[in-house]
Amino acid sequence: MELTPLNVSSALNVPGFYLNKGQFWHMIEFLFTQYNEKTVWSQLPQSTYSNMGIQLHQFVESLDSEAKLIEKIETLYQTFFVIMRMTRYKRTVSEWYAYSSPEFLDAMYKMYRLMFSMQGVPKLPLFGHTLP
Repeated sequence: MELTPLNVSSALNVPGFYLNKGQFWHMIEFLFTQYNEKTVWSQLPQSTYSNMGIQLHQFVESLDSEAKLIEKIETLYQTFFVIMRMTRYKRTVSEWYAYSSPEFLDAMYKMYRLMFSMQGVPKLPLFGHTLP
Protein backbone atom coordinates (compact mmCIF):
# COMPACT_ATOMS: atom_id res chain seq x y z
CA MET A 1 0.00 0.00 0.00
CA GLU A 2 1.30 3.44 -0.92
CA LEU A 3 1.70 5.88 1.95
CA THR A 4 -0.18 9.16 1.76
CA PRO A 5 -0.69 11.97 4.30
CA LEU A 6 -4.23 10.63 4.83
CA ASN A 7 -2.82 7.17 5.68
CA VAL A 8 -0.52 8.77 8.26
CA SER A 9 -3.42 10.59 9.94
CA SER A 10 -5.56 7.45 9.94
CA ALA A 11 -2.76 5.28 11.35
CA LEU A 12 -2.09 7.71 14.20
CA ASN A 13 -5.74 7.56 15.22
CA VAL A 14 -5.09 3.93 16.21
CA PRO A 15 -3.70 4.18 19.78
CA GLY A 16 -1.30 1.22 19.54
CA PHE A 17 0.00 1.84 16.03
CA TYR A 18 3.54 2.42 17.37
CA LEU A 19 3.66 -1.27 18.40
CA ASN A 20 4.12 -2.16 14.74
CA LYS A 21 7.63 -0.75 14.91
CA GLY A 22 8.59 -1.30 11.28
CA GLN A 23 5.52 0.41 9.86
CA PHE A 24 5.60 3.16 12.48
CA TRP A 25 9.23 4.01 11.73
CA HIS A 26 8.57 3.90 7.98
CA MET A 27 5.74 6.38 8.52
CA ILE A 28 8.00 8.70 10.58
CA GLU A 29 10.61 8.70 7.82
CA PHE A 30 7.84 9.31 5.25
CA LEU A 31 7.03 12.62 7.00
CA PHE A 32 10.20 14.14 5.55
CA THR A 33 9.61 13.11 1.94
CA GLN A 34 7.73 14.93 -0.80
CA TYR A 35 4.12 14.14 -1.69
CA ASN A 36 2.37 16.22 -4.37
CA GLU A 37 5.39 18.56 -4.36
CA LYS A 38 5.09 19.38 -0.62
CA THR A 39 6.73 17.89 2.44
CA VAL A 40 4.40 15.29 3.93
CA TRP A 41 4.48 16.69 7.48
CA SER A 42 3.21 20.05 6.19
CA GLN A 43 0.10 18.35 4.74
CA LEU A 44 -1.14 16.67 7.92
CA PRO A 45 -3.98 18.17 9.96
CA GLN A 46 -2.87 19.81 13.23
CA SER A 47 -4.97 17.34 15.22
CA THR A 48 -2.65 14.52 14.07
CA TYR A 49 0.40 15.91 15.87
CA SER A 50 -0.81 15.33 19.41
CA ASN A 51 -1.29 11.61 18.69
CA MET A 52 2.06 11.56 16.91
CA GLY A 53 3.85 13.01 19.95
CA ILE A 54 2.31 10.49 22.32
CA GLN A 55 3.00 7.53 20.04
CA LEU A 56 6.53 8.71 19.25
CA HIS A 57 7.34 8.70 22.97
CA GLN A 58 5.75 5.25 23.38
CA PHE A 59 7.77 3.99 20.40
CA VAL A 60 11.02 5.28 21.90
CA GLU A 61 10.19 3.72 25.27
CA SER A 62 9.51 0.37 23.55
CA LEU A 63 12.91 0.18 21.83
CA ASP A 64 14.91 -2.65 23.30
CA SER A 65 18.36 -1.10 23.08
CA GLU A 66 20.04 2.26 23.35
CA ALA A 67 21.91 1.51 20.12
CA LYS A 68 18.60 1.48 18.21
CA LEU A 69 17.70 4.80 19.77
CA ILE A 70 21.04 6.38 18.87
CA GLU A 71 20.70 5.11 15.29
CA LYS A 72 17.34 6.94 15.00
CA ILE A 73 18.18 10.11 16.94
CA GLU A 74 18.47 12.50 13.99
CA THR A 75 15.00 11.62 12.69
CA LEU A 76 13.59 11.66 16.25
CA TYR A 77 15.03 15.14 16.74
CA GLN A 78 13.50 16.40 13.48
CA THR A 79 10.15 14.78 14.28
CA PHE A 80 10.11 16.24 17.79
CA PHE A 81 10.53 19.78 16.45
CA VAL A 82 7.96 19.28 13.68
CA ILE A 83 5.49 18.21 16.37
CA MET A 84 6.44 21.23 18.50
CA ARG A 85 6.04 23.59 15.56
CA MET A 86 2.69 22.21 14.48
CA THR A 87 1.14 21.94 17.95
CA ARG A 88 2.33 25.34 19.13
CA TYR A 89 1.59 27.03 15.83
CA LYS A 90 1.23 30.73 16.72
CA ARG A 91 0.56 30.18 20.40
CA THR A 92 2.79 31.29 23.23
CA VAL A 93 4.39 28.61 25.38
CA SER A 94 1.80 29.32 28.11
CA GLU A 95 -1.07 28.91 25.66
CA TRP A 96 0.48 25.70 24.34
CA TYR A 97 0.59 24.34 27.91
CA ALA A 98 -3.00 25.42 28.55
CA TYR A 99 -4.50 23.96 25.37
CA SER A 100 -2.53 20.69 25.19
CA SER A 101 -3.54 17.49 26.95
CA PRO A 102 -1.50 16.46 30.00
CA GLU A 103 -0.70 13.13 28.31
CA PHE A 104 0.73 14.92 25.27
CA LEU A 105 2.77 17.39 27.34
CA ASP A 106 4.13 14.56 29.47
CA ALA A 107 5.19 12.57 26.38
CA MET A 108 6.84 15.61 24.81
CA TYR A 109 8.67 16.51 28.02
CA LYS A 110 10.00 12.97 28.41
CA MET A 111 11.22 13.04 24.79
CA TYR A 112 12.88 16.41 25.43
CA ARG A 113 14.62 15.11 28.57
CA LEU A 114 15.81 12.03 26.71
CA MET A 115 17.26 14.06 23.85
CA PHE A 116 18.78 16.56 26.29
CA SER A 117 20.73 13.74 27.94
CA MET A 118 22.01 12.13 24.73
CA GLN A 119 25.32 12.68 22.98
CA GLY A 120 25.12 13.89 19.39
CA VAL A 121 21.93 15.91 19.81
CA PRO A 122 22.32 19.58 18.84
CA LYS A 123 21.80 22.14 21.58
CA LEU A 124 18.11 22.26 22.48
CA PRO A 125 16.09 25.41 23.15
CA LEU A 126 14.07 25.58 26.35
CA PHE A 127 11.20 23.10 26.56
CA GLY A 128 8.15 24.38 24.72
CA HIS A 129 10.19 26.53 22.35
CA THR A 130 10.68 25.74 18.69
CA LEU A 131 13.75 25.97 16.50
CA PRO A 132 14.08 29.17 14.44
